[in-house]
Amino acid sequence: MSQIHRSFQIALIAIACSAIALTAPSYGQEIAIPQTPDSTQSPESVQGQNQDQPVSDKSFAEIIAQMRKNEREINRLFSSIPIGFPKKQKMHMEKIEQLRAENLNLKDQMAEAALRAYRANPNGDPRVAAIVFNLLTNKVDVVARDGNFDPKGALEIGDMMLKGALGNSENPERIPSTDVAYQVFRASYAIEDLERADWMLKNIESAGITLRPIVREQLAKTKENFDRELMIRRLEASTNDLPRVKLETTAGDIVVELFENHAPQTVGNFISLVEKHLYDDLTFFHVKPGEFAQTGCPLGNGLGDPGYKIPCEFDREQIRHHFSGTLSMVTDGRDTGGSQFRIMHQPNLNADGKYTAFGRVIEGMDVVYQLKKVDKTQNTVNATEPSKIIKATVIRKRDHEYPFSRIAKKPNNSIGPPKLPSSLDPAKSSSPGG
Repeated sequence: MSQIHRSFQIALIAIACSAIALTAPSYGQEIAIPQTPDSTQSPESVQGQNQDQPVSDKSFAEIIAQMRKNEREINRLFSSIPIGFPKKQKMHMEKIEQLRAENLNLKDQMAEAALRAYRANPNGDPRVAAIVFNLLTNKVDVVARDGNFDPKGALEIGDMMLKGALGNSENPERIPSTDVAYQVFRASYAIEDLERADWMLKNIESAGITLRPIVREQLAKTKENFDRELMIRRLEASTNDLPRVKLETTAGDIVVELFENHAPQTVGNFISLVEKHLYDDLTFFHVKPGEFAQTGCPLGNGLGDPGYKIPCEFDREQIRHHFSGTLSMVTDGRDTGGSQFRIMHQPNLNADGKYTAFGRVIEGMDVVYQLKKVDKTQNTVNATEPSKIIKATVIRKRDHEYPFSRIAKKPNNSIGPPKLPSSLDPAKSSSPGG
């Protein structure tokens, strides 16, 4: 057991010995959950990782006050537009636009200010708690949002909120701890911190919340798969000779290690395509935060391939499962892989046995999460410029040839993209009792 998990258990024992009682207010169940000790960054640093986020020393109250003042001035200017004086009208409208732009900037600063305010006083302004909880949820929720999937950032905010919950059970307006714990569960699951994910579920259940059985079933299966995965990784580390490829992207560098022992045909094809520079300048044309980032299409819309198909290897005796950072060959049916692949954002049981897992990210998972959200597979106008692979390079391989089989193309028989397990899909389950 790691030192982190030992410390975590000691913290839990200390909490239990202090006889902190569970409470059950009328609006929802509450639980007292300790902060996990492996959060090394403050909430301010989490927010500060977004280089586009404005930095301000203004307090939350100051920002709210300034925004309200600007709104009052905007309303006054609208009500006093001089009729028949074009120059004065233009000056009025320019001032209105300036105030609107200032309020947009202040709105961006509000999240940072709310994090500071909440950390200083978790039992303070309920508007602050609502904004912080919204930040937490948005980092793991893949539905209708413009931000990036950020499970580590979610854990840091969630740990802060759970720590604040220990001393604030008397506040009827605060966010229910079970809701926070469920978001921490989702974030923990995403990065395979499965012991913490299990602990969050136990605390939710101990507060009287009934979870759907499939939630526990999916977590148990993922833990079983990941235990096996860790054993394989230890064996691979002992030889340390698997092929590696570096993807230089517009978002940063990603280094992947290829599962030659488990998917030799797929790996051979991938290495061949990298050495032929097929991936250079190709876009990540379909990125779904919380699910995957897809690339490898010469046409940039999901319809292209290298001119041939390769056999699937998802039903070999020893297969690899899909976790965060797994490289998964995209197909339209059995034996229809080619050049397109996905980098998974989190474990995906639905992809196992349907798609060939042929590698994993060993450096740059934070870069994967920063790839721009986009979908070029649809015939819709999308102004977002996709992230791109600038150059792909084989940086290590074993001293032998990498042959692979090519097969004739088959009629399109799409089985669709892998979907998250329904119990863990944020689109279908955003609360502990959902």
